[in-house]
Amino acid sequence: MLFGRSPLDGYYEEGYHYYLYINGDKAVLRDYAKRIIFETTVEYDKKAVGKGAQTDIILGQTVLSRTAAGEPMTWIKRLYFDNGEIVMDYYYTIMGDTTYRLHKVDHDPFYNIVIRDGEILPKIQGFWLEWRKDGDYKDKYGIRISGDRLSYGTVSYSMFASKIHAISYRSNADRIILTPQDLTVTAFPGMTQISFEGDMLTSCMIVMDVSSPMSVFMREENIGKLPVPPAAMREARNTMLFVDEPVIRKLDD
Repeated sequence: MLFGRSPLDGYYEEGYHYYLYINGDKAVLRDYAKRIIFETTVEYDKKAVGKGAQTDIILGQTVLSRTAAGEPMTWIKRLYFDNGEIVMDYYYTIMGDTTYRLHKVDHDPFYNIVIRDGEILPKIQGFWLEWRKDGDYKDKYGIRISGDRLSYGTVSYSMFASKIHAISYRSNADRIILTPQDLTVTAFPGMTQISFEGDMLTSCMIVMDVSSPMSVFMREENIGKLPVPPAAMREARNTMLFVDEPVIRKLDD
């Protein structure tokens, strides 16, 4: 153990809901999306933890969320070290009590993500024209990538621009995805994360209450030459008004 290192220093994960980092007298708590909920102070009996005894951990801040009126809505009732784990007793004004157990890990919360900028970004520079089912390309909508910046729009204007990373998840190293540079965010304004599939980029437009067909982007010279995925051919569907085809069952005589 390094000189001066506190016994609880390191990263802790519950598995999905919460991620905690302790470093000396500081603590950072993140939610399921790895977004920081708060950064605060932390105090505990280091000798008791060193002996393996159950030990309370005192946070300088405990409120996780508030109502529109500013009243606490979710908070940590108690945080303590127990049997090698950190236990969080959590209270939600609607659902009541929940207990989460966070175990220590040897990596940060973004370990599941492999950043592949140096390998991928040079391959995808330039303009990618959006494939149109109706064959109308007069406005030339598409995605433009310049360095580590991605924008969507036409030659004359962009509807959004964002710094990006090219990543893979360790669980699926063959799939390459473009995401905003902030790794706690998975979607672009109005568009889901973008998959890079060699000759094309694919995504889906985000429209409230509508299931959108896949959007496909290619180099302009490949439009009409490469087949598009079947998901790009489907019609947009209103998820609020859609009525499925009735099932007709033959009655027994």
